[in-house]
Amino acid sequence: MKYTHRVDTPPDLPQDIHILEIDLNNPAISFQTGLGKDVAVGRETIPTQADRIENSLAAVNADFSGFTGSTQAPQNICVQEGELITTPNFRTAIGISQYNETRIGFWNSTSPPAFSWQGFVRDEQGNKHGVIQQNQDLNPGWLCVNTYHYGESHLSRGGEFEDEVEALIDQDGTVISIHDNGDGIPIPENAWVLIGRTTAGQWILDNLTVGEKVVYGRNTAPDWREYPTLVGAGPRIVANGEYHSDPIQPFNGADVIENFTLDYKTTYYDSRHPRTSIGVNEAGDTMYWVVVDGRQEGKSGLTHEELADLMIG
Repeated sequence: MKYTHRVDTPPDLPQDIHILEIDLNNPAISFQTGLGKDVAVGRETIPTQADRIENSLAAVNADFSGFTGSTQAPQNICVQEGELITTPNFRTAIGISQYNETRIGFWNSTSPPAFSWQGFVRDEQGNKHGVIQQNQDLNPGWLCVNTYHYGESHLSRGGEFEDEVEALIDQDGTVISIHDNGDGIPIPENAWVLIGRTTAGQWILDNLTVGEKVVYGRNTAPDWREYPTLVGAGPRIVANGEYHSDPIQPFNGADVIENFTLDYKTTYYDSRHPRTSIGVNEAGDTMYWVVVDGRQEGKSGLTHEELADLMIG
């Protein structure tokens, strides 16, 4: 690995830039996804996460998250050591195979990409219901899943609403218990909890019984199982050696870039901010981590297009 610290001092655009160049052909190099407190909704600084990983040499921030409750989970797909932690949305992600092959793009099952993936549960009678998210937020009518890695206490989120129903299911797919009392359920390792409100909660009550088997399908295109290290990012800013902006297209009746409205693009993409970027060269044998400081005196940050120029150059 090669580290470069670059300080540019033009008065109109002073920059403080950190660049890490990584040889992907080096058999001693491997990658691992870090999670705050090793759970989906944990909060922890990057240095303390790195300290817990044996033989770690470098670490960098990845996906976005919220600040409270289940919104603290990564907003996009996350795979840690081959285990699916959270599900994909309409944003770019970066996956690294066991051979350090890298893919940057969408992990959705629809074309063109959308806020969708092929997650589902199916009971013994063949009744099937889509699963919207795993270890992330829950909206009315959504059927979602919590796993052992949801939170530090290894409890499900619990019923924040009177109509919330939860079913505990073991690693073999057997329904262990069904709850509608609002308390979080302890989740054994490799088990999972199916959660629903309103119509989704009623589907659990109508279709699942203790002792029966259910199937949980978790499919993406490309297959997330091929990338034991996979983290959300976005948007993509370079494609085929040129500046690229992820598509503007209708989403929930509005024109958006990624899954954000256009005012978000103006505020965060076209203005200067601190930035983190990961990229690979055309040959796919070298990865670059770039961090640009900002919001401090002498550190201006970059727009997305300026960051793309830095990555290309």
